[in-house]
Amino acid sequence: QANPIFYVSSSPWNLYDMLTDFFDINDIPAGPLMLRDWGIKPSELLPFGHKTHKLDSITGIMDAYPDLPFVLIGDSGQEDPEIYTTLVSKYPSRIKAIYIRDVSDNARDAEIAKLREEVAKVNCPFLLVKDTLAAANHAAKLGLIEPSDVDTVCQRQLEDLDKPIM
Repeated sequence: QANPIFYVSSSPWNLYDMLTDFFDINDIPAGPLMLRDWGIKPSELLPFGHKTHKLDSITGIMDAYPDLPFVLIGDSGQEDPEIYTTLVSKYPSRIKAIYIRDVSDNARDAEIAKLREEVAKVNCPFLLVKDTLAAANHAAKLGLIEPSDVDTVCQRQLEDLDKPIM
């Protein structure tokens, strides 16, 4: 049986309907969506609290499901690599892989390389990838997804490349 998928984002709750519509349109699997309260208090304003919100939300999920393994997927744009490294130190045997999509300039590569070295100490794969297909290929090699799923990811990526950018 497949694990559930949890989505944790610093996006505000007022984007919930738009996000769920986006998931439906793009056939993204359903799962609980952990969004952020935005308001006028300092703890509710961006960019403050992104790391705390995401770290607390994922910690809460992992604590609520102590028998589940996890794969963490994020991007290099904010603090996902740092947050995930913290989580690996707290749950070293439960995180099976970390996939970070490279969306930042090369200035961040050295920082991420240091985090990868830290995570490697507990034998958790940590990949900085250019696209979903690279992550899917690696996940299939680890047995985290079926090899046939890689074909589906490849096909969807090709379809996305054919779509006009609006």
